[in-house]
Amino acid sequence: MRVLIAQPEFRVGRLEENYQLILREIEHAREEKCDLLMVSGVGLYNLSSYPELIRDTLSVYNRQQELIESLGQHAKGLHMILLSYQDITRTLSFMEFHKDRWILHEPDALSNFMSGGLSDFERNSMVEMLETKHGRTRFVVGATHANFSFEMLDEQSIVFVDTAQRHSCVTFRLSSGGVEGANVKLGHSGYFTPGGKSYELGVGQGRVIYDSKQPDEALQPCQPFMLAHELTAPLLYETLVEGLRAFFRAQGMQKATLGLSGGIDSAVVAVVAAEALGPENVLAVLLPSRYTSPESLRDAQQLATKLGIQQTTIPITPLTEAFEQSLQPLFGDLPPDTAEENLQARTRGVLLMAVSNKLGYTLLNTSNKSEIYVGYSTMYGDACGAISVLGDVLKTAVYALARHINREEEIIPQYIIDRPPSAELREGQTDQDSLPPYEVLDEFLQQLLQFQSPLPEIRESGTFDPRDIDRMVALIRGSRHKRAQFPPILGVNEPVYPFTESLDGIWPAE
Repeated sequence: MRVLIAQPEFRVGRLEENYQLILREIEHAREEKCDLLMVSGVGLYNLSSYPELIRDTLSVYNRQQELIESLGQHAKGLHMILLSYQDITRTLSFMEFHKDRWILHEPDALSNFMSGGLSDFERNSMVEMLETKHGRTRFVVGATHANFSFEMLDEQSIVFVDTAQRHSCVTFRLSSGGVEGANVKLGHSGYFTPGGKSYELGVGQGRVIYDSKQPDEALQPCQPFMLAHELTAPLLYETLVEGLRAFFRAQGMQKATLGLSGGIDSAVVAVVAAEALGPENVLAVLLPSRYTSPESLRDAQQLATKLGIQQTTIPITPLTEAFEQSLQPLFGDLPPDTAEENLQARTRGVLLMAVSNKLGYTLLNTSNKSEIYVGYSTMYGDACGAISVLGDVLKTAVYALARHINREEEIIPQYIIDRPPSAELREGQTDQDSLPPYEVLDEFLQQLLQFQSPLPEIRESGTFDPRDIDRMVALIRGSRHKRAQFPPILGVNEPVYPFTESLDGIWPAE
């Protein structure tokens, strides 16, 4: 039995487009001489994310049924499983082998068992179903439409692996790839064998074939199963690359530009963009000021050359001096402060947006999650962009990404990784002049956002200096207006709190 597991990049609400994607998978399954096609049905079922698109619910439902029936006609001679996470009667299906016939159990029989998507599974309940009702099961198929996160991926994968090994059956995960808005979907459709091997796609579009006649060792490129947390940097890098590529594909965009400063954030974004879009489609703009060190300019040029991306240099000092001269009658003898520093960032933002508008390049924002949550960015300056590539990646993880990128050869100049991070908006400036050490800040943000720990509990844990807590809380609460105006963020973590929403709700009164 040859099984094609397909993972298209569906667009929410685009029934006709998604229907065509499934038709292509049917044809591909035939070309590969497969007996069975498995594909997520979310492209034909999921409209809930954008209810405003639904004007006539009955008409939409009728069209869904027509398309599903049409797929059945096109798939004649080919078995097909179309699963949707939303409809609990389609969430999980069991197949048995009977005299060379593959039988898909009626999903209605499972409706009393299922109460939601795969993320809600109780492992013991799933095992009980297999033992008491489907003792001869050889395949288990589960569908999901979750957003990507390491926690979600591990939680689901453990269920699939455990079921495969304990019941000597092959388990299949069906998911949609690509992005929904700017959130990267979980993806990772694939299969898990009783022998502990697995093959999973990434988060982008793709397909994989499982052949039941082949032993584990012959299934290529099947690998021993590993938890997502064991592959944090490489998996995060792959997810960012495929997620950015999918975002551009969904928006009909091809070319990107970014400000390349010689710092670690823009360096990592440049590498991700070059791989996702192709180096010929990326333009790096170097925007040195009088505070830009020669090393920063050198490293930015070296990185652009190494990646093979286009590069151009526009000095900003004449422009910032013109701004300062125009403002001098108003500012008078007031000493320089963040106003002059932010003028530099905003000058860069104006120039980058001009390049984007004139040349048709999409501007990539290069801020990281740590900076965004404490407001360490300039509105209408380095906060500009159409999509934030690292906006859901903590600063310490950015360093891990850089080390991963350099694992075989030096792509990012080592000086960029080794030197203290700095916005270079004044002489001798470093990030730690304004922020706690990133190791402290990131641990606090992880406790607060990822683990949703109440603030009193964080204080009582003794993990952080009380003064650091007060400082970080003040920064986060004081920069809500900045987050509310930030570009869309390539979401690679759950849960994600909307920037327009106050975080006070997860901080009980102390």
